[in-house]
Parts: sequence; structure tokens; C-alpha cells
Amino acid sequence: MMKKLILTLVLISSVISVIAQHQILIDMPFYKAYLDVPIVKKASLSNGKITMDITTYLLNSTNPADVKYAVVNALCMNGKHIEFAGRECVELVDNRVNEDLNLATEMSIAYLSVLSHDCYDFDNLSQGLQRAATLEDINQSDAKQSRATSIIYGLLFAQNHFNENYCGGLGLGSEEMREMWLLVREGIKPLKEACFSTSAKIENDIRQKAIGIIWDKVKEYDE
Repeated sequence: MMKKLILTLVLISSVISVIAQHQILIDMPFYKAYLDVPIVKKASLSNGKITMDITTYLLNSTNPADVKYAVVNALCMNGKHIEFAGRECVELVDNRVNEDLNLATEMSIAYLSVLSHDCYDFDNLSQGLQRAATLEDINQSDAKQSRATSIIYGLLFAQNHFNENYCGGLGLGSEEMREMWLLVREGIKPLKEACFSTSAKIENDIRQKAIGIIWDKVKEYDE
């Protein structure tokens, strides 16, 4: 009986370790680099509610990519549950005309769709990542590549990679730990490239302070 209890506690501790340490999508408050922007400040105080003005801001193709992503980021930080404030906001997103929207709008919606669910919902994250990958392919093919958009894709990719490969450390031998960390490290590569690439093709459309916040949260996986 005691042996079964110990094994159960070990399993629970391992699961808690995964959840506590690696849900990077909701532990990445880069919106703090944009709190001087009114719509980001409003999103940070909305308690996860996607109001009509936030919705219309995200759908407006003239608004900058990095601010859109900061708005979405601000909605979900500190464990906030994201939800639309009213049916009209949902309908506005559902009925959007794709040809009138730009890449940043579509990526912000893909980012929002993942954050509005549990980041450990494998199906939801996989679908969101698939959409984000398609958008990142478009971004990569543009004459000027958005660093901000590549970073959002990198965050989604990293979270999905962690979900698939990180298994805590409890009970693992040294060689198993080494192999696990090599796999985890692979998940950071697209994000690292997005943050630090010096390619002339890349447009620096995200604040350096935001990049600093993001990298500070994941740099341990690159060591």
C-alpha cells in the first residue's frame, strides 16, 4: 500500500513539474515593453476579456504587428482566462474577410486561438501551430520579413516541442536527461533565430525590450 502511494506521489510530482516549469506561452509577459501604448494597457487591465475595441484593433490591417501581438499577450498573462466580451466580437472575427486582412492580423488570431485554450491541449496547440507555420512560410517569402511575426511562430513552436519532448527529470538517468535536453533545445532554435538574426531581410518591427523579456524566459533551454 505504501509503495503504491509513493509511486502515485512520484507521478504527480512529475506532472506538476512539467506544468509548472514549461507553460511558456502564458509565462512570457513581453507586453510590458508596450504599456505606454493605450490599447496594450487596456488589454492588460481587461481581465482576459476581448472587448469590441480590442477586436477591431486586431482586425485593422493598418495597426502594427508587434502591438497586436502585445495586445494578445497582455490578455492572457497572470493566469487570465481569455474570452470574448460579447457575441458581436466573436462574429466580427468569424466573419472577417481574409483578403482585407494582413499577415499580422491572421497571426494574432492564430496566437489568440491557442492562448484562449489550455496550452497543454495538444490538438488545439497543434492546429494553431499548423496555421502559424503556414503564415510564417508567407512571412519568410516576403521581401521584408517581420521579426515580430517570426517570434510569435517561434513561441508556438517551442511550446509544442516542449509538450512533446519534456518529461521532467524525476527518475531519469544522466544519459536520458542529456537526450531530453538536446530535444528540448531543438525547440528553441526557431525562436532564437527570430530574436537574434542579423539578416538584412528582417524588419526590426518589435521592441528590443520585448525581445529581452522573451529570451530571458527561455535562455536556460539553450544552455
